[in-house]
Amino acid sequence: MKKKVEDKMVKIVFGVAPAEKQKLVTAYKNSNCDSFSQFIYRWVFRKPITTLHRNLSMDLFTEEIIQYKEAILAIAEQKSPDDQAQILENLRGIQNTINKILSLWSPTSTSPTGSAAS
Repeated sequence: MKKKVEDKMVKIVFGVAPAEKQKLVTAYKNSNCDSFSQFIYRWVFRKPITTLHRNLSMDLFTEEIIQYKEAILAIAEQKSPDDQAQILENLRGIQNTINKILSLWSPTSTSPTGSAAS
């Protein structure tokens, strides 16, 4: 009686240039695969790979808000009553820009005062 040969996993090794490896690693890091080997397996056998993308608009929004935070802190340090008009003008500009950002995110968003952003 012959024994049935069981299916065993076989390792396959292949070489790639450093630039090619970097492209693969970058693609892997932007995927939802749990391991690099899982990514390569899915890629070789043309299985679906979900690619994750950063939200560039959110990154830009975050950078903009950080700039406004720094501007607000600079305004808070100005204690002279003579600077009050300039402070109010800067704050209105900041408020207008934030309202514009909110309207870009959602046409139905509301301003901090509760009215619809324009």
